[in-house]
Amino acid sequence: MPSRDGYPQGVPCWVDLQTTDQEGAKAFYSNLFGWEITDEPLPMGGHYSMGSLDGGAVAGIGAQAPGTPEGMPPIWATYFWVDDLDEVVGKVEGAGGQVVVPPMDVMETGRMAFVVDPTGAHVGLWEANQHKGAGTVNMPGALVWNELITTDPEAAATFYDAILGTTHETSPMGDSDYT
Repeated sequence: MPSRDGYPQGVPCWVDLQTTDQEGAKAFYSNLFGWEITDEPLPMGGHYSMGSLDGGAVAGIGAQAPGTPEGMPPIWATYFWVDDLDEVVGKVEGAGGQVVVPPMDVMETGRMAFVVDPTGAHVGLWEANQHKGAGTVNMPGALVWNELITTDPEAAATFYDAILGTTHETSPMGDSDYT
């Protein structure tokens, strides 16, 4: 079983589903992937559900946040591992992005923020404490691949390079390029 207990800066480390039907999503994904689901109580009420395979966390399922616009569809969010959340968030606006949820503590599990890149994609940033991201990866039913579909891959790649310290390459793929 491929397992992890941390990630390098800039690597997608976690995904979660924000949905209007948390119980239905738990049933669906546990049946589809064989996830074991545990519920963690939240201080403000409700719970956050963790899916796991062979004892390793693979993804979260939570209720949409209060104030989410009516009719907003459920979304899967990707979180990038960061070593210093405040430093990374401090680079977002200068790189052409926007901070939509400023850095905040998530109990003792870690710290998170949400940003929007110059192409309009929303992504999470995660600075780990007790929760080290997906513990089981690269196997059926677990996190394997994250991809951004955008009309401006160069702007997106330049943004992520600037805030996360990553690098990118572009190569031909059929009638277009893949970055």
